[in-house]
This record gives sequence, structure tokens and C-alpha cells, in this order.
Amino acid sequence: MKWLVTVLSSLVITQSAYASENDIRCASDSGSRQTEMEVKQHFEQLGWEVRRIKNEHGCYEIYAIDNKGNRREAYVDPNTLEIIRDDD
Repeated sequence: MKWLVTVLSSLVITQSAYASENDIRCASDSGSRQTEMEVKQHFEQLGWEVRRIKNEHGCYEIYAIDNKGNRREAYVDPNTLEIIRDDD
């Protein structure tokens, strides 16, 4: 019985980790949405070397090297260019 509780609790913990990654959503206000080129220029002005930009759940997902040489994977609000989540 103890092993069943252990297995079930580990499944719940694992599922919550996966769910949090899928919970990222951005408003799709197309009127004020920045283009990928504008996003790239914004982050290049901050000293980033932008390698790739994807549209993910209404957000931009940016793969880049920051001004300190670190790899970055950041989710950015397409309207404000604010970093929502950063997996640095």
C-alpha cells in the first residue's frame, strides 16, 4: 500500500511540472502585437544574439545568447516585449 501512495504522489508531482510549462499563454491582441523582426531588434539592442523566434501559445519563444554569453530560452509577451518566463 505504501508503494502505491509513493507512485501516485510522484505521478502528481510530475504532472504538475509538465502542466506549468503548458500554462504559458499570451493575449492575442493583434492590434498591438510586435512583429518577429521588432522582437529580434529589441533583444539585439539589449546585446542578445537572437538565434530563433517561435510563436508558442500566443507568445514569442526566443532562443538566444545573452550579452553575458549565456544561452537563453525566454517566453516574451508579443505586445509589451516583457519576458514572461526565462529558462536561463
